[in-house]
Parts: sequence; C-alpha cells; structure tokens
Amino acid sequence: MRKIDKTKILSKNYEKLLRNFGEKEHPKYNSSNCKYYFDIKMSLLHCQKGLCAYTEEILCDPKFISIENWNNQKYNIQLTKPEKNSIQGDLEHFDESLKAKYAWKWDNLFIVTTHNNCRIKGKKPIRQI
Repeated sequence: MRKIDKTKILSKNYEKLLRNFGEKEHPKYNSSNCKYYFDIKMSLLHCQKGLCAYTEEILCDPKFISIENWNNQKYNIQLTKPEKNSIQGDLEHFDESLKAKYAWKWDNLFIVTTHNNCRIKGKKPIRQI
C-alpha cells in the first residue's frame, strides 16, 4: 500500500461534523444512515487517486474524483452523473477497534474493494491481514 495524503478533506460538511464530535464518541456506525457517506467516499477516492487503498485496483474513472466536482460543501453528483456501479469500493475502517467509538474518524477511513473489505479483512485485526 502506498502512502496516501489525507491532509485535505474535500467535504466541508463532513469536516464540520468531525469538529463537532471533537473527542466525544461518534454515533454508532451505519453507512446508509450517514448523510455524508457519499461525500466521505468521494473525498477519500480523491486522496487515493481513485485506487483501492489495499490493492491499488482502479475503483472509478478519474473524471469522478476531479476537484471540479465539488462545490463549497459537498460532492456535486449532478456534474458527473455516474452510472450504477461506475464508482466502486466500500468505506473501510483500517483499525476495526476504533469503529465502535470513533466510527467516522478520518484518519482511520479508506476506500477498498468490496471483496477485500468483506471477504478478506472482515473484522480481523490489522496484523492478521
């Protein structure tokens, strides 16, 4: 896995949410219940240059992760109009032990292929993958 520069969060709404959490526990993780899920995913894909954090497999066309697809707060899906399944990958908690209390911690999140996330890593500790 190559080094990923995550110093810039493109989703300002998500960044504000993180500031509001501070050091407090985050709400329980539920990807379908987070209104910023897609923005987080696209911001991570931008940082990862559209590649899986583990395998470096291409997860989307570079046009979908262009900085021009963002307005001041969020990803503008209307600009790209991706077809179903044209943006692959799952939000992955690198250190699974942080998921219970800090589910939305930026430094612990990456985008990885669904196969690697669900079938290979699952809930295994980092040292075992």
